[in-house]
Amino acid sequence: MKSPRSNPPDRFRVLFLCTHNAARSQIAEAVLRWRAGDRFEVESAGSHPGGSVHPLALRIIEEIGGDQKLHRPKGFEEVIEREWDLVVTVCDQAQEACPTLPSGTVSGHWGVADPSKVQGGEEQRMAAFRATQELLTKRIDLFLSLDPERIERSVLKDRVAQI
Repeated sequence: MKSPRSNPPDRFRVLFLCTHNAARSQIAEAVLRWRAGDRFEVESAGSHPGGSVHPLALRIIEEIGGDQKLHRPKGFEEVIEREWDLVVTVCDQAQEACPTLPSGTVSGHWGVADPSKVQGGEEQRMAAFRATQELLTKRIDLFLSLDPERIERSVLKDRVAQI
């Protein structure tokens, strides 16, 4: 039997967390919008947000049809008080720094290497950002196949962990 949410929002709410909210979490946010349209409310944030979204992350977001204007670094404190159905950390540091989440919030961790750490020319660096986007797209597609709005919370937590 499914656990009903108190005062459920119109859409299932997903939050992606990372340290600087400059690349991986921003790409994950854009990918979920790209793959699911307006089916979900989606945001991203960071434990120590940087001053701007990485320029190569913005290129990836644009390549998949995302709106760069929707993307800016945000801190946990800006979004954590809202009711989230699922919170996914995409870097190990954010997992360690993740704030206490409200009861009923499902959380998961999808560790992804930081593409901004890749050294080399523009082509090598862009390849790292594309690989990040491809990995997150695969994981988000698996997540979407779960029909998360209808699945029991405890089952969703287990399935998200397997992704």
